[in-house]
Amino acid sequence: MASRISVVIPALNEEATIREVIAIARHGDRKREVIVVDDNSSDNTAKFAKAAGAKVIESAILGKGKSMQEGLSAAKGDIVVFLDADLRGLNPDVVSLVTRPIVGGECDFVKARYARESGRVTEILAKPLLKMLFPGMKRFEQPLGGVIAGRRELLVKLDFENDYGVDIGILIDVINLGARTMEVDIGEIRHKMKPLNHLGKMSGEVASAIFKRANMTGRFVREGIEGELGLMTSMLMKTPGLAMPPGKAAFLDMDGTLVEGRFILCAAEKCGAREQALRIIFDGVKEPYMKANELAGMLSGMKKRTLEAIADSMPLSRNARSLCRQLKRMGYSTVILTDSYSFVAESVKRKVGADAVISNSLGFSHGACNGKFGLNPAFLPVEHGCREHAVCKLNAAMRFCSEYSIPREETIAIGDSGNDACILRWAGESVAFCSTDASVKQAAKHSIGERNFAEVISLLGGKA
Repeated sequence: MASRISVVIPALNEEATIREVIAIARHGDRKREVIVVDDNSSDNTAKFAKAAGAKVIESAILGKGKSMQEGLSAAKGDIVVFLDADLRGLNPDVVSLVTRPIVGGECDFVKARYARESGRVTEILAKPLLKMLFPGMKRFEQPLGGVIAGRRELLVKLDFENDYGVDIGILIDVINLGARTMEVDIGEIRHKMKPLNHLGKMSGEVASAIFKRANMTGRFVREGIEGELGLMTSMLMKTPGLAMPPGKAAFLDMDGTLVEGRFILCAAEKCGAREQALRIIFDGVKEPYMKANELAGMLSGMKKRTLEAIADSMPLSRNARSLCRQLKRMGYSTVILTDSYSFVAESVKRKVGADAVISNSLGFSHGACNGKFGLNPAFLPVEHGCREHAVCKLNAAMRFCSEYSIPREETIAIGDSGNDACILRWAGESVAFCSTDASVKQAAKHSIGERNFAEVISLLGGKA
């Protein structure tokens, strides 16, 4: 039986190139399924894609990784090809080139190799890190490239990052699963070069994807390079690289603050373990890191999509978006600072329009939680940082401010629980938001009792 091939094209404001990419995706087989996942474009991308004969899905959640997953879920083919929507000069036979080895049984996954001006993040960051942490991957010339093809049964097992780390994350995950991989030459391509001020963000997200997988596979310890990479890990994982250097920073807690409720309790309730989660959370003896490990282990076996759906469904506190808009108008970069998991924080970041996330990670294998907790090194001790706790949000905030030369006086912190007290006490301006903890209220300069950010915005001199 002949293999069925689907082509998925994630797209955001690519009206100038989308028709050309669709035409190439259908070259050689006019009946081939082509799916464009429009990431809420503000131009004519979706309109032009429909006119060109593609099936168009309008993504409800911003981010390339989410768009790729939505396209994969909709695809009917047993082999799925992903193409970037901004490519020019593609070889008309690109789909045949990247799928031929899979159809022929030579491999399960293909990464395209192509001639182009050398990518700055690839050469300066990705390749050196891969050489150090995943030496078997040094054979790939274009590890960050977005032109890939794979068997559907393999792709549905993967953990799709929802930022610039998605492509390298897919490649590492495929190799870790033991899939047969090839790199195939597709000639020369052209695409939009990222502006220089975007490279920091891209570098941080690519590094985070690599480090997360190195941490989950124990490579820092096994390869004996934990000390050598410690500082680099901390610097690159803590900050997702803002496009423009901020002059001020607002650190916003997530659970119980930007969103109503707490993700871990919502997830625990879904798997029938709410009482167990509460016992762990309120255990007065165990260290926070031990609690975090136990809570992560409690989620083991839950499907990644189920956990993501829980995160996406959590309601925002009233006027959370307005708060972020007001802070930006006042010149603050908005940073979601949470000890919860990155995929949850990224979902909230998109909803409220925040600039960055500093969070921990939760491990996934074969599309399900493997129960492994990944501590972000940004929370670990820093010079002149928190003296009370081994792991603290204050340390992460201080690292952020040190990197961007932000004075303490130009910071705002908003939180609700005991793990926010240190940063609330430290920040130039601070608000205890709907907190029932007297020590938290005492640590902050202001206390708000109603779950509505209108009063906070008023305190800051704006209107909700």
